[in-house]
Amino acid sequence: MEKPEPQQLTGLIRDLQAERRTPGPFGRQPQTQMHEMARRRIEAPLEILDWAMRDRRWSFTLAEIMAGTVGRPRELAARLIVAIVDELEEEDELLSAEASAT
Repeated sequence: MEKPEPQQLTGLIRDLQAERRTPGPFGRQPQTQMHEMARRRIEAPLEILDWAMRDRRWSFTLAEIMAGTVGRPRELAARLIVAIVDELEEEDELLSAEASAT
């Protein structure tokens, strides 16, 4: 089984972050739209899930997602990628708020 290329995974995450930041008719892009975009772009869902299980940080996010209804690997991987994007965005917002406060 091939490992996902870090650049491909990073590229997908960055594209989703950019898409999330692009205002839609109601501000941020709806989660379902983000999920669908991730699902379409994921080529190797099992490799992404395997990577997340081995990753110290994202294994916890994967475990949280798997505590709910678990679907097919592509759906699970898409939910994971969207959750990663959400967490990274929250971190960016916190860091920006802290930087503004100082």
